[in-house]
Amino acid sequence: MTLGPAERELMVSLIHAGVQSSTERLGRLSETEWGVNFSGTQEMSPVRVLSWFAHNAQNHVAVRFRSTSEMPLEMVILFSEASARSVAEAVIRPYKDSLTGVKDLLRSTIGEVSNILAQNVLAVLSDRAGVSIILTVPEVDEGSKSDLASSALEGYDGRRDILLLANVQLHSERLDSECSMMVTINEAAMRGLLSRLNP
Repeated sequence: MTLGPAERELMVSLIHAGVQSSTERLGRLSETEWGVNFSGTQEMSPVRVLSWFAHNAQNHVAVRFRSTSEMPLEMVILFSEASARSVAEAVIRPYKDSLTGVKDLLRSTIGEVSNILAQNVLAVLSDRAGVSIILTVPEVDEGSKSDLASSALEGYDGRRDILLLANVQLHSERLDSECSMMVTINEAAMRGLLSRLNP
């Protein structure tokens, strides 16, 4: 499936608005001001995404969500291990002394940061369209970027699904980090959502 130019522009603007709105909550969590930049958000085929990701040999951390509500979608947020550590260190800095005994601190922190990003994107969609979008708890995994993306795209059906890829740069005085956000959404459900958007 392929989006029309107006549909694509609207979906991109909603994703950007949701990520942008995450910075306030992340700032409260880490006690520092966060900013966000986008280096491109576009509709892509899985083959193109996987081919692009295959050139990146770094270990990555992926956080995966699925919708359990009337809007069928999946969202995966991928950080390089270096970016994940940068984000985690910025977030936990105010609480570092009290977290020394926490197991898998990197995974749990990136899971929470990704949860904030995903929930805020869906909050913008839900508020504008008047629908309920409920996500599963985050699933965190590690591996190569292409393997993680391939696993997340196993359920993709080109006859009915749309794949959007956003490249996001998070920054503050404590970090400079990039992540990729993949959103796979049922085309019919997405067009129904767009038709209900409030002006």
